Amino acid sequence: MMKTITAILLFLLLAFNWAGYRVMAAWLTHNADKRLEAKIDQQDYDEASLIEIRVPLNMPYITDQPEYERHYGEIELNGEYYRYVKRKIENGALVLKCIPNDSKQRITAKANEFFKDINGLDGARQDKKENATVKINLGDYDDAIASFDITSLLTHNVSPVFPKLKIALPEVFLRAPAQPPDLHS
Repeated sequence: MMKTITAILLFLLLAFNWAGYRVMAAWLTHNADKRLEAKIDQQDYDEASLIEIRVPLNMPYITDQPEYERHYGEIELNGEYYRYVKRKIENGALVLKCIPNDSKQRITAKANEFFKDINGLDGARQDKKENATVKINLGDYDDAIASFDITSLLTHNVSPVFPKLKIALPEVFLRAPAQPPDLHS
């Protein structure tokens, strides 16, 4: 009974390491996005913290929209997540007001850090022993040994035998029985 419980717990730990943390991070991100959307809908944010993004619109006959309207969506710029708050069209450009999505940024950073930790992808940590092994292996290579002489194969009639397949080739280079026909007609 105790072995079964231990096996189940170890399997659950393995399943969490494989994909469970991704599911948990996605769920936490979804909940954080919903909370931020609710705050934006209730206008519970600091107007000074909004970031303005201007996108030129190359559309003929577009009319300006002087008032902001609520807009939904998000954008990632330089690894930072921003949630759209409102937009307007002004002088042929789309003006977006965005709020930084700090909670999504923290959750994503922690999920990536956890992924690196469990998979051993820590870039700051390197084993000196492994580097020494590479240096030793590179020092053993000598390119002067890697020269081959095939002139003996060209002058002798070689008949190699493959003992495992029990096949013998009569000649390495087969000669043509006659001059090939000329196809320039």
